Amino acid sequence: MALPSPVKTTEAELKVVGEAARAHGWRRVILVTSPQHSRRVKLVWRREAPSDIEGIVRLVPGDDFLHGDWWRKRRQAEAVLHEYLGLTAIYLGVSHLLR
Repeated sequence: MALPSPVKTTEAELKVVGEAARAHGWRRVILVTSPQHSRRVKLVWRREAPSDIEGIVRLVPGDDFLHGDWWRKRRQAEAVLHEYLGLTAIYLGVSHLLR
């Protein structure tokens, strides 16, 4: 299912997914994401999603990010840094400032 409107943050995206799931009467959704983004998706889903809807996180097939030397590639290292900063903001309760 495609989201009805564009969103800018993981939190906003998962809120829309949770609302759509509830509107359709779904009890479970599969959240497909990249390996470096999966931890944040799991955390946000647990915190923000409707408690009666299960979120199953699965990784994009064929993404070899975790098996490569990501720390030597600027873009991939930036992606990892972005994820850690996002996780830190969520844990500190200031993720709303990043929107």
